[in-house]
Amino acid sequence: MIDENSIYSLLFQKSERTEKKRQRFFLYLLLFPIFHFLLKNAFISSISLPFINLTQIEIALISIPLIYSFIIFYTLILTEHNSEIRDEMKIFEDNNSEKSKQWQYLIHPMNVIGEVVGSIKSGGCLGLTGVFIVFLPVILLALLIPIGFMIYFLIFNFTYETDLKYLSITIGFIAIWINIGSIIYSISKKKKIQKEVD
Repeated sequence: MIDENSIYSLLFQKSERTEKKRQRFFLYLLLFPIFHFLLKNAFISSISLPFINLTQIEIALISIPLIYSFIIFYTLILTEHNSEIRDEMKIFEDNNSEKSKQWQYLIHPMNVIGEVVGSIKSGGCLGLTGVFIVFLPVILLALLIPIGFMIYFLIFNFTYETDLKYLSITIGFIAIWINIGSIIYSISKKKKIQKEVD
């Protein structure tokens, strides 16, 4: 049987790896619009990857909504998975009274949003002002930027006028279904967590 300290250590390591992966994929979400701009304006003439060499940039250009949708979906999955790991870690921490709250705070992977929320909660009236000044715009930008680019990519695909028009429209519809699946996945996870709390 595995002791609690080794379970906690494994959960902590898994949480760190998952958080790094999630941050990397979130960075991809921010870089894809730049990549799209470079492809669209012909700043890049070919793409060479270890497994493929693309000289017809049109295929890469119309595939961006599909790839972007997968990245959004995978980022959501990583976020939910890391949240479940942290909930389990919290149970271990609450059951182990040897560890102080400060030690628990210091050992966890740093979470910028968690830091902002913590400082706002401890700020009283100033904290409420902090919500409107800092936290609300950050949430709106974090939601609106990927959604805005996704809408732009889809509009680009649906208005694409070349030989690959039908492929472009098909990829656009698949991307929409992946986004709908992402929303359903996120809602079902939230409902599951709510049921466990109740």
